[in-house]
Amino acid sequence: ERIADGSTSLELGIIPNPIRDQGILSISGQETGPLQLRVVDQGGRVWLSKQLLKEAHTQQTEIEAERLPKGLYVVVVTGKNIATSKMFIVK
Repeated sequence: ERIADGSTSLELGIIPNPIRDQGILSISGQETGPLQLRVVDQGGRVWLSKQLLKEAHTQQTEIEAERLPKGLYVVVVTGKNIATSKMFIVK
């Protein structure tokens, strides 16, 4: 899901999906600057929250999943003028 105003948008990719211990989140788009990343379960519990500084068109960051129970999660990335999310599975 992508939410954008005007020409600002971000696309998220997660590899591998499903994740076992660790995955890579790829954030692509013109938006640069501070971003907030949250990993949320189906019940709305936030399992991971961290700040990122996006300085390039595409940036990658690790998703540490070894402490996450098996199940479906959503990674939510928000910035000054943008919010986007991507579902992933932890096996």
